[in-house]
Amino acid sequence: MQGAWAWARAEIRGRWRGLVLVGLLIGVMAGASLVTLAGARRTASTYERFRDRSLAHDAAVFGPDAEVLRSVSRLPEVTASSIGTIFPAFVDFESEFDLGVLVPYDANLGRTVDAGRSLGGRRPDPKRADEVALNPQAADLLKAGPGDRIRLSTITPGQRELIDADENPGEPAGPVLQLRVTGVFRNADDLRADLASHLIYATPAFRAAYADKMGSFIDFAALRLRNGEDSNAAFSAKARPLIGTEGEVSVTGSAELSASMHDALRVLSVGLVVLGLASLLVGTVAGGQALGRQLWLGAPDQVALGALGLTARSRAAAVALTAVPVAALAAVVALVVAVVASPLMPISIGRQAEPDPGVAFDLFVHLGGSLAVGLLVLATAALVGWQVATRHDVTPLSRARPSVATRVANAVAGGPAVTTGVRMALERGTGRSVLPVRSALFAALVAVGGLAATVTFNASLERLTSTPARYGAPWDLQPDAADLGPEEVAKLGDAKDVGILQRTNVVFADGAGATGYAVLVKKGQPQLTITEGRAPFTEDEVALGADQLERLREPVGGTVELRTGDGTRRLRVVGEAVVPAADQDPVAGGVVMTPELLEQVAQSEPSTNAILSWRDDVDPGAAVARFKRSFPGAYSAYALARPPGEVVNLGRVGSLPDAFAAFLAVVGVAGLLHALVTSTTRRRADLAVLRAMGFVRRQLGASVAWQSTTIAVVGLLVGIPLGIAIGRWVWILVADGIGVATDPLVPLTTVLLVPAALLVANLLAVPLGVRAARVPPAAVLRTE
Repeated sequence: MQGAWAWARAEIRGRWRGLVLVGLLIGVMAGASLVTLAGARRTASTYERFRDRSLAHDAAVFGPDAEVLRSVSRLPEVTASSIGTIFPAFVDFESEFDLGVLVPYDANLGRTVDAGRSLGGRRPDPKRADEVALNPQAADLLKAGPGDRIRLSTITPGQRELIDADENPGEPAGPVLQLRVTGVFRNADDLRADLASHLIYATPAFRAAYADKMGSFIDFAALRLRNGEDSNAAFSAKARPLIGTEGEVSVTGSAELSASMHDALRVLSVGLVVLGLASLLVGTVAGGQALGRQLWLGAPDQVALGALGLTARSRAAAVALTAVPVAALAAVVALVVAVVASPLMPISIGRQAEPDPGVAFDLFVHLGGSLAVGLLVLATAALVGWQVATRHDVTPLSRARPSVATRVANAVAGGPAVTTGVRMALERGTGRSVLPVRSALFAALVAVGGLAATVTFNASLERLTSTPARYGAPWDLQPDAADLGPEEVAKLGDAKDVGILQRTNVVFADGAGATGYAVLVKKGQPQLTITEGRAPFTEDEVALGADQLERLREPVGGTVELRTGDGTRRLRVVGEAVVPAADQDPVAGGVVMTPELLEQVAQSEPSTNAILSWRDDVDPGAAVARFKRSFPGAYSAYALARPPGEVVNLGRVGSLPDAFAAFLAVVGVAGLLHALVTSTTRRRADLAVLRAMGFVRRQLGASVAWQSTTIAVVGLLVGIPLGIAIGRWVWILVADGIGVATDPLVPLTTVLLVPAALLVANLLAVPLGVRAARVPPAAVLRTE
């Protein structure tokens, strides 16, 4: 081994610059992979860590009066609580969403419960009625921050009673509020699109000043439990008897409140894992080939080392020992890059939820990953070392038999520049002129395939968010009109379909609670979205959401049992439905039936809204204006279809595919550029021979262009169909997970990858072709 050590030390001293560059290259690429992999772990836990840090409530009770809520808050499972009420307020009653003014009866909200995370400013003084804090949604709507003043209109208690009676309350007639914003705070619920509202946090002094003058929506209790969500079952069992069953009462736990947020973060973290593994794979190929090229530079010494008595095993060890400083440097650089770049994570919605932004050290991923990088470099070096020691007598490039692809190019194109370029793209060569052909082809395939997959996924996501029918709202308007008689329907000449959407959240399917939906037809054929089968037509049929089908383990065509007022009924499942989710209901969790059946199985009075679809020849804006004139007070911003929380959360991770596409584009360009630079450098002798044989400068430049074009064409031929298949599969998997329409969209813009890739390939080839054309044949051949 002394001889092996001596030769390895000599190699390290002689080629230390190249070895350092390889170590830096491997370390940076590995560090980028570790950043995303650690970011995936960080993203997966960020919401729960935010809840813990912000003292988020574990249970929420809505509906009972304050005395009942105080009784509930005294249960032994409750460690902290805040009781309050919610007042509606408006900036513009007709065109803006209403804001909820949360008014606590105590000083606990924001202190021992739902402390949130400050985005600027301070909490309002509990003794000041004119000071409020905002959540991010309200701050965006009002365009206000700490120190600003806001003006809001409110409704009276009498107007609130009219709303309960489904009557038009008219314009807000309550006190006009002049308030000063002291701060902006984000709570756990603000991160969830299906729960997030425009909230204003007022003070106990506000309640004392306005409680008798303003109409409130509902009382609430936010509760922290002794063992977190593990106490929900015991708490609910004790709270239900205290609450009773009168009125609209709901008890929700943190597991229910967090479900959609966890789904969104799961999509984001899985995407980061895929991005990390993709970058790791690309880095392994590129780094492995760069290391291999450095180690193969010692191949010519193998004959001499063998003559000195070194065995093949010793010579292999000598080559591998050359990579020891590379392994150490790569491991250290990977660790430094991963830790220094850790503030870049999480991204998108995970970044909003992260309670500890900044540098984060992940012992498992950062330290373990960097050690794994070093070991992988040594393992690669051992493999290359054995190849160098046993296969050092390689055949010169000039004697190598052309590949099948080269012979085909020569036969079809016939030009020497084309044939030379194709050979440079597809044949590795031997000895010191060996080229990273496989890594360049792989980089092109990965880049094109990833871009095709990203375009397919993003197009499907954009179609989902811009097409209300795909997330359960196949109509143009859902106004507040509770009922439409013949006279009212006659006024809707612009509408081809008119109906009344009925909804109740107290329906029992096979013993479990669910939300029931029905459409009472007034004109045309209004209906809900059916993704499989058909809509129910009779009282013996229902359509279920994907979540209900999975829970009941019943396919379309099976049966389900619904509870009625005097027993149960066994009904046939005729379709799979996507419902217009409201509040916390998922789009895939509804039970769709006829109005007659809903009347029998509903355990509470259904809420109602009109649903309208305009005729194809009607301008939607003009139709809305005419509707407002015919039904004053029935239109509000809520009448327009809005994507449900699950769809919004999915859209909030849409930046990940864009980042993935950008990364892959860089990979493709870098791989192609590296291949061209290496080719024109390592094959200077071959280029000089071509010049000596009669090639002119234009032909040498064309050869480089054909080399670049060939690599791009191979990537396009394999990458586009593979990427489309992957994009379709990923979209179906994601869409099926939230229960929306799963059919993917492959946009025509995918074909633009072809001219784009060819253009980039030829632009990169221009300066390298000029470089190749300037090779001085006499000087190069004299040095050979």
